[in-house]
Amino acid sequence: MRQGSMKKLTETEKAYIAGLLDGEGCIGVFRQKIKNRTHEYNFGARVIITNSNFPVICWLKEKTGIGCAYEYNKSYKENWNKVHRWQVTSRKARTFIKTIYPYLIIKKEIANVVLKLPVHKKWEGRERTINQYQAQYKIFELAKVMNKRGA
Repeated sequence: MRQGSMKKLTETEKAYIAGLLDGEGCIGVFRQKIKNRTHEYNFGARVIITNSNFPVICWLKEKTGIGCAYEYNKSYKENWNKVHRWQVTSRKARTFIKTIYPYLIIKKEIANVVLKLPVHKKWEGRERTINQYQAQYKIFELAKVMNKRGA
């Protein structure tokens, strides 16, 4: 297995993780400001799962072999539990979404949108075309609307 590659999951693990994502997670598109380029932003897929039980977050990292686990020592509000986070971005996020996709229910629609995000291969040494950039920006905006609370 390549370093940083996603581990093979059992069907049961895929289903369980999809349930965690449906109930406690978010699928979206991040944008990153870049300097000295033709276009203002880079875009990529992002998956976040939050949980008040840090061992669940660690289990996600261990089982998938990808992403980052963040432990927080403070809660957002005084009477709230601490919420911890597992996050994966870019190509690894796309691979993750494709892996658990058959088991998604609530997040299936946003997964479809995010998977349509055009991938720009920086290592090919070419800039994105204006059409590629506009397509990425459009999907970023759509994902933002779909993830808005109450939407």
